[in-house]
Amino acid sequence: MEKKQIQQQLTISLTTKSINSKITYDLSNVINISKIQLGQEQLKILSKGLKFVSTPTAIDTVTTIANCEKSLCTKSENKKPKKFNMNKEEIKLLKEIKSIEYTVIVLSDKGDKIIIMDKNDDINKIEEKLKDLNIYEQAKNDRTTTVKTEINKNVTNLLKQNKYYLTSIDDFPKIRGQPKILKNNTPVRIVTCSRDTLMPPLSQFIFQIIKELRTTLNGVICNTSNVVTGIADIKLNQDDHLACHDIQDLY
Repeated sequence: MEKKQIQQQLTISLTTKSINSKITYDLSNVINISKIQLGQEQLKILSKGLKFVSTPTAIDTVTTIANCEKSLCTKSENKKPKKFNMNKEEIKLLKEIKSIEYTVIVLSDKGDKIIIMDKNDDINKIEEKLKDLNIYEQAKNDRTTTVKTEINKNVTNLLKQNKYYLTSIDDFPKIRGQPKILKNNTPVRIVTCSRDTLMPPLSQFIFQIIKELRTTLNGVICNTSNVVTGIADIKLNQDDHLACHDIQDLY
């Protein structure tokens, strides 16, 4: 594809009318390091944050109940919410942003900034870290299917003994890169994402077994306040040094 054609695809139409809203937007929270030029109205949508969830136009009651371990209430099918948190123009802008194929929108490693990156740049930086043989080793064979089979076999045996709740989710965790905007060349920190995978229910099951052991171990940290209290009570001698360690990647 010619460069001119690619540039035309990357150009986003800014003909959408300005958002008629009294909401104050903090555009300093959005950092665009991609080649895509976004309009002010599109940046306003992104400034709502990646945790912002637009009100659905309808509630799929069947799917909601099926995906919940405990259904708290039942609603009539396709019942519309009373109040929407986005107007039609904002929804249109959000769809325009989602349609861009060459960018990814992620959260920064620190500062909760919304980062707009070129997709290829994001992939290259993650692959560059994964190719570091001092940290990672490439698997010769993909054992995903084998591991799934073993887990399902063991979980099924536990289920027959009424010792475990069988979940229908069998996906493995995935990794993502969170840009370090305070570093030169914007490197990424690799983070393992376990949401909507088999790990959360498995971790909860294991945690129920080992949680009582925490009180029998020294040096176990339950929360940040314990760390702060512990450091405050430490008395350092003249030849002592207090050091902190930075986390390279999160798993």
